[in-house]
Amino acid sequence: GVEQRSLVDVLEDSFEEPGYIAPSLYYTQLQKFLRYYRAENILIITAEDLKWNRLPTLRKVFRFLEVDAGFKSPNYSRVYHLSSRKTMSPAEQAILNSRIVRAIRPLVPSTVKRAFRGIEQMTESRPSIPSDLRARLADRLRPEVEALRAHTGERFARWSL
Repeated sequence: GVEQRSLVDVLEDSFEEPGYIAPSLYYTQLQKFLRYYRAENILIITAEDLKWNRLPTLRKVFRFLEVDAGFKSPNYSRVYHLSSRKTMSPAEQAILNSRIVRAIRPLVPSTVKRAFRGIEQMTESRPSIPSDLRARLADRLRPEVEALRAHTGERFARWSL
């Protein structure tokens, strides 16, 4: 389904029903696996490391899997499924960036915009989270991050709370 509530409402409700933040409770998620697997059989890496330190991170994965850590592929530098490329085809982008569409875009009702993939993403600004809500979310997630750091010995330096 499609969420109809605002981002702020969803995040406020997540304190009572953590459906949306549950995937961010990494240590809680890890605990489920630790019931069945020994800690030394689980490797934890971050998407940030795969993005910013791809080759060293892949070597770490290969060593963990006990395969050739020196293996290299020219495809390692390729990036798939960038969000900026997902929303529209080049033809759609050209049409939506045309002078006439830019002129009438503010006049188009939101129900019509939803019928055309990508238009809303072009016209809506990124939602903001009030600072008090952000602080409450950080307080909720902080123990998870601290527990994961203690368990792994990793700093997760690119994460912020």
